[in-house]
Amino acid sequence: RWYSAFCSLIACALRKVAVKLRTVLAALCLLLIQQPASAAFSRLNVLGDSLSDTGRFFVAMKLASFGTLSLPNTPYFPGHFSNGPVWVEWYRAAHPEIEVESLAMGGAFSGPVGPFDNTADIALGGLPLIGPLVQLAASGLNTQLTYVPDVSGTDTAFALWIGANDIQYAQTLGFGAPADIVPFSLLY
Repeated sequence: RWYSAFCSLIACALRKVAVKLRTVLAALCLLLIQQPASAAFSRLNVLGDSLSDTGRFFVAMKLASFGTLSLPNTPYFPGHFSNGPVWVEWYRAAHPEIEVESLAMGGAFSGPVGPFDNTADIALGGLPLIGPLVQLAASGLNTQLTYVPDVSGTDTAFALWIGANDIQYAQTLGFGAPADIVPFSLLY
């Protein structure tokens, strides 16, 4: 009788030890295999619209208008079209080992809309005296691409986040509904 009680006690203790041992081994395995991922690139160039603009539109408008035009501060984060930093800034902060350059600009179109490549060209281009300067300063994707250096043979990556302005202005482009522009733009 004492022998079976002793065996039960030992078996119970071994099960508890086994569970703890498995937990410790699982945690150790996770620590060993969970090394921080490293990027296969050391530089990131970002192209796009206001969702990636880190303040370029704000600076361009101030320069083009000799300081007379700027973005409203409220409810926006200074120099942005958002209520805080955009993803590019969060990425840059999380990956200081990667050089990040954003060529993105608020209002950018993914391609020319007639003679325009940015919504500011349409909205502000007619302003007396400064309108043409604004049109030159506000860039869309086509203009952003001209600023991209030759990166052949380098470990440079690109991020492209653009298209919201195209959809927003779909009716201006002659489409019945914004949804009609998506299949059309995929063809070209």
